[in-house]
Amino acid sequence: MSIPPRIRVWLHADSLESGGLEKNVETIATGLPKDTFEPYVSWSWRDGVVGDRIRAAGIPVFHLPHAPEFRSSSVGVLRRASPTVFHSFSCAKHAHDTDLAADAGIPCVVTFRGNIRHWDPKLEVQPWEQKRNARTHRITACCQTVADYCARIEGVERDRITTVLNGAPEPPPRGTTADLRAELGLTPLSFVVGYLARYRKLKAHDVLIRAFAQVLAVRPDSHLVCSGLADDGVLEELRSLVAELGVANRIHLLDSRDDVSALYYGFDLYAHASRSEGFSNSILEAMAHGLPVVATRVGGTAEALEDGVTAALVEPGDAEALASAIIRAAGNPDLRIAWGQAGRSAVSQRFTMASMIAGYADVYRSLATRPGEAPTTGLRSLFGRLLRGFGG
Repeated sequence: MSIPPRIRVWLHADSLESGGLEKNVETIATGLPKDTFEPYVSWSWRDGVVGDRIRAAGIPVFHLPHAPEFRSSSVGVLRRASPTVFHSFSCAKHAHDTDLAADAGIPCVVTFRGNIRHWDPKLEVQPWEQKRNARTHRITACCQTVADYCARIEGVERDRITTVLNGAPEPPPRGTTADLRAELGLTPLSFVVGYLARYRKLKAHDVLIRAFAQVLAVRPDSHLVCSGLADDGVLEELRSLVAELGVANRIHLLDSRDDVSALYYGFDLYAHASRSEGFSNSILEAMAHGLPVVATRVGGTAEALEDGVTAALVEPGDAEALASAIIRAAGNPDLRIAWGQAGRSAVSQRFTMASMIAGYADVYRSLATRPGEAPTTGLRSLFGRLLRGFGG
């Protein structure tokens, strides 16, 4: 009895630096069943620690630049590997990724949606999106809210969109990681709020810092610890804000770290202040570590958190509401314990790494068995847009 060949899957991202989306690519590449799938990974802009870990796992990693002068060589790399499925996690605003896959003759092209179009204030489908969708056979969305945006704004048929929820890894046992409080000189009695997110305008660290200054007026024993990579100039602006508010001795703006469990285990509460969100990995990680959460009601966050059960949800940009929610949690240890236990239970039931990997594996298997499936912008989508244009 012959053994069927493995399905060759190519996963592409803009970068392989440390970040939620990049870690998801790593999880899929390393977690797909090896008896069924043969993964490859590529990046277009920046390599990084995630790429290093993927290579260490024995998975080939390639640079796949989009620039015209490199186009033929990138297409050649894809043709030589000859994957059955090309899954792009690119967030770039162009169709270069799917163009490369089409030119290489890859039979199944998948693209990923991970945000609620924070870059698109008018919420209008763009020409490059139409072109990209015309070459896409299936779209994966990180949550139902993002899937709804894709269908409503881009005009993609619902049956062409598959929602695969992010998962959180099982954390190591408490006490096996570094001691964050000892590192920062904090006492066991200090109330510590944490936020793990890239320092960028979208993540609203400024709102959280202003909220935390209000928290300190009520709970002067509190500390705020943030960690992440930084966009140009953002960290400097935040440090200036901290100095302006006179809270530099209570707010710790750390660089990105790989030992995230050491951070979570050092927190009493996790606060996520983002102005816009898809489906946050760090919120799921905080829940997996048994932390209560205060977060903004944006994107798919309400799909992960239940207000009053695992978290308090507030409106984005509202520093007063954010401060009030943190103060309430700080003064109620029983509430924090209840939220943390409910959050951990929710992760174990709905947001596991195994379920995420299985979801993507199902997408790849289904496409590999019927590679001739029409792309997402077929006649139904085209007619739908025409009808909407005429008021239908």
